Amino acid sequence: MLQSIKLRIQQLTTQNKILALSIAVFVLLYFILNAKNNATAPVAEKKALYADTLIPRGQVLVPLELANISALTSLIDQYGIIDLYAGAENNSQLIASRIKILRAPLNPNQYAVMVPEELSREIMRHKGPYWAVVQNRYSEVDKDVEKLGAVTKDYKTKRAKHQTSPKIEIEYYSEN
Repeated sequence: MLQSIKLRIQQLTTQNKILALSIAVFVLLYFILNAKNNATAPVAEKKALYADTLIPRGQVLVPLELANISALTSLIDQYGIIDLYAGAENNSQLIASRIKILRAPLNPNQYAVMVPEELSREIMRHKGPYWAVVQNRYSEVDKDVEKLGAVTKDYKTKRAKHQTSPKIEIEYYSEN
């Protein structure tokens, strides 16, 4: 039987041999890639992301009721940098500048701002709903949280003492 197969292969033209070899290679590649995709499918399951695992030390997440939530939803995906205003639309007051806002992973219409604990107390003193103005996250301006108006010099001094680096590192919790 092997001799008959060898005879048939020898009788094929060079062009047919190349075609048969190409088909064999493509079939082999198909099975290899298919097996690889099936092996990685269970690992590729999306793990649940919880907002409380994204909070760095000394920071808190303050959920907000935003008056311009529909506009913000269309501009910001998972996170962004905003200026936060409180009060009526015509008479609003800047509460915080260049603060990070995060979309809730379990409810895409809910947002929270990540601020130092001291600033969260100031935000909670104002009555909502709040207004958000989107800022450029890559701007070279001072990216620290700047509070205008009611923040005392004592708070600014205390913040400067505790501040070790202008960058905030986020530690992700992993069960592995």
